[in-house]
Amino acid sequence: MSDAAAFEAALQANSDDLAGWCAYAGYLTERGDPRGEFMQVQLALEDESRSKAEREALRTREADLLAAHQREWLGEFAPFVFDQERDYEKAEVRFRRGWPCEVSASLSVEMVRALGRSPAGTFLTRLLADGTAFEVPTGSGEWADGFYAPGPDVPDDLDEHDAPALHALLNGPLPARLRVFRYGEGSAAPGLGWEGGSSSANAEVVHEAVARMSRLEELYLYAYEVNAPPCSHSRYPTSASCGWTTRRITRSRCWPPTR
Repeated sequence: MSDAAAFEAALQANSDDLAGWCAYAGYLTERGDPRGEFMQVQLALEDESRSKAEREALRTREADLLAAHQREWLGEFAPFVFDQERDYEKAEVRFRRGWPCEVSASLSVEMVRALGRSPAGTFLTRLLADGTAFEVPTGSGEWADGFYAPGPDVPDDLDEHDAPALHALLNGPLPARLRVFRYGEGSAAPGLGWEGGSSSANAEVVHEAVARMSRLEELYLYAYEVNAPPCSHSRYPTSASCGWTTRRITRSRCWPPTR
């Protein structure tokens, strides 16, 4: 294992290790990797004692580095951020400590696959999914908004209504990394009510995906229709329960439940 891979493995295991983040930033900076400086800038911005002038200078440098290197840092996930023809198909990314920590998007199979393989997913902890694309396998001869290459992560017997992207998520590396997951259009902040539209969904596969989110701290599910009964709450990774609503445009309870 390379030194960089060792740093990343350690930080994936303990993403709250500030000293570890600083050490990795220094390691990359010493080797001329601009991500190291970007990490140092974002870490410095976490220090609220810095003056307004210092923070403005850091924000300027942060923006310059991101503009120069973001596409490279996102790897094969970059086209889903920059190159989609329709704005609603574009993913939005938020960086923390030099790496993407949050992605907001309407999920597609190839998007989920790329996110799991690329640096964009290495330290991802928040996935805010408005819904899933209406898509079918390449060569199926069916009409859809999008197409994906068949693979072992997506069952062969699905149609466009079965949310293939959720199966790709379920069978990929991302669930084990997530601390916050939202599915459907709505708020992802505790205490806030429903906002915007909602999503129909295959409840079975959503609950299967959630059951693999061993680090999950917050869960937000929004739907006006489900096509499978909710799974037992005992399959979740903690003892907290979260209702998957079947009522029309009604926000589910959040995880952990508000008191």
